[in-house]
Amino acid sequence: MLFFIKYFAIILCSIYSYRKLLNFPSTQKYNISMLLFTICLSLITSFFESFFPYTSVLILILFTFIFLTQTLHTLPEISMTATIVSYGMSYITFTISVAIIGIGVTSAFHLSFSAYNHTLLQTLTAFIQIIITPLLFHSKRLKRGMPFLTNKLHSMTLMLISILLLFTALLLSNSNNSDVYVIPFLFIFLLATFIYLSWKNNITKTYLDKLKEKDITELNSLLDEKDLRIRQLEEENQELAKIIHGDNKLIPAMALAVESFIQDTASLAPAVSQTGNRLLNELNQMSANRKGIIHDQDFRCRVIPSTNVTSVDNLLKYMQQKAHEMDIDFNAAVSCNLKSMLHKAIAEDELNTLLADLLENALIATKQNCGHHVLLNIDLVEKFYVISIFDSGTPFSREVLINLGLKNYTTHENDGGSGIGLVTSYEIIQKHNASLAIDEYALRSGLYTKKVSVTFNHMRQYALYTYRDSSETALLRQRADLLVIQKTMPAAI
Repeated sequence: MLFFIKYFAIILCSIYSYRKLLNFPSTQKYNISMLLFTICLSLITSFFESFFPYTSVLILILFTFIFLTQTLHTLPEISMTATIVSYGMSYITFTISVAIIGIGVTSAFHLSFSAYNHTLLQTLTAFIQIIITPLLFHSKRLKRGMPFLTNKLHSMTLMLISILLLFTALLLSNSNNSDVYVIPFLFIFLLATFIYLSWKNNITKTYLDKLKEKDITELNSLLDEKDLRIRQLEEENQELAKIIHGDNKLIPAMALAVESFIQDTASLAPAVSQTGNRLLNELNQMSANRKGIIHDQDFRCRVIPSTNVTSVDNLLKYMQQKAHEMDIDFNAAVSCNLKSMLHKAIAEDELNTLLADLLENALIATKQNCGHHVLLNIDLVEKFYVISIFDSGTPFSREVLINLGLKNYTTHENDGGSGIGLVTSYEIIQKHNASLAIDEYALRSGLYTKKVSVTFNHMRQYALYTYRDSSETALLRQRADLLVIQKTMPAAI
C-alpha cells in the first residue's frame, strides 16, 4: 500500500508535468485516461518495487512513454525527452515533500526515521507533492511550458541531467542507511540547480529564436511582395517596349511616305507644303526619340546577376552604368559561390580592385576599337576559381605585354591612364600565386577579340595565346616569365 501511494503521486504529477511542459490542452477524456493509467501503472510499479526494486524506475519511464506517445500523438524523440524531464521534476517535488514531512511532521510529533514508512506519512507526502506540482506551472516562466523541449539539441542536456536525477532518486528510495541520505540530497540539489539554469537559458534562447523566425518570415513575405511587383513591372516594361518597337518601325515608314508625297506634289499650295514639312520634321524627331527610349529601356531591363556580395554587386552595377554611357553591351555571369571564393582564394577588397582594373581596361579598349561587347565570367573550373573578361576591344600592345606588372605602362594614355591599375592587378595575382592568361582571337571570328583570365591555381604563370607573327612573338619571349603560345590561324570558309 505504501508503494502504491508513493508511485500514484509520482506518476500523476509526472503525467501532469508532461502535458504542461509541451503545452497540451486538458480535456475530460484525457483526464479520465490519465487517472486510470496512473492507477494501473501504480499497481504494476508497486509489484516490481516489491520484487525487483531497481527496475521500478525503468518500468515507470517505459510505460509512461508509450502511453503518452500514443495518447497525445507526440513524436517519439520529443516524447522520450519530455517523459524523462517530467519524471525528473516529479522526483524533485517528491523530494521536497519528503523533506517537508521529515522536517515538519517528525519535529512536531518527535517521530524517528523508522516511522517514515507509516501509511499516514506517505499519504501526506503524496498530498503535498500533488499540491506543489501545479504551483510550479503558475509561475511566469513555466506558464507556457518548455517549448524548447521540441528542439532535440536544446533538450539533450536537460534529459541527461534528468536521467542522473532519476538514478539518484532510485538510490535514495532503496537505501536503508540514514547516513547515505546526505550525499544524494546534495546531488539532487546540484542537479536541480543545473536543470533550472539550463531551463532558464533555453527559455531565453527559444524566445529569441522565435523572434528571429518571425522576423525572417516577415522579411521573406516582404521580399516575395517586392519580387512580385518587380515581375509585374518587368512584364509591363516588356509590353511597352513591344509597343514602342512597333511604333519605331511604323513612324519612319510614315515619315518616308510624307516625304515622298511632298516631293511628288510640287503643285501643292505653299501653306500645304509647309504643313507637310513640319509634319515630316515631327515624325523624324519622334522616330529619333523612340530609338533612344528603346535603347534606354533595353539597358534598364538587363539585370546583372546578384553575387550575394554587396560590394561586388555595387561594383558591377557601376561598371554596367559606365558601359551604358560608352554604348557598350556589358554582361556578367557568376557560376560559383562567390562567398566561398572570398573565403578560399582572395580577399573581398582585393577582388574588387582586380575586377575594377581589368573591367575598366576592357571597357576603354572596347570603346577605342568601336566595339560594343564586354563579358565578365566568374566560374569554378577543375576546383580552381577563374575570373575571365571578354571584350571586343583593341589587343594589348607589345610594350604592355612585356612591361605588364614590372612598371607603369598604360593601355590608354590618351584618356589619362597612368598604368597603376595593371601593376596593382599583377601584384594581387602574384600575391595569391594565381595565373594570368591572355587569349587573343582571330578578327571577325566572333563578338570578342580577346580574353583575360585569372586562375587561382597556385601555379603563378603568365601566358599569351596569340596569332601574332613570329617576329613579334620573338620579342615577347624575351620576357623570361612570359609563356607565348603561337596559335594557328583558322582556315577561311
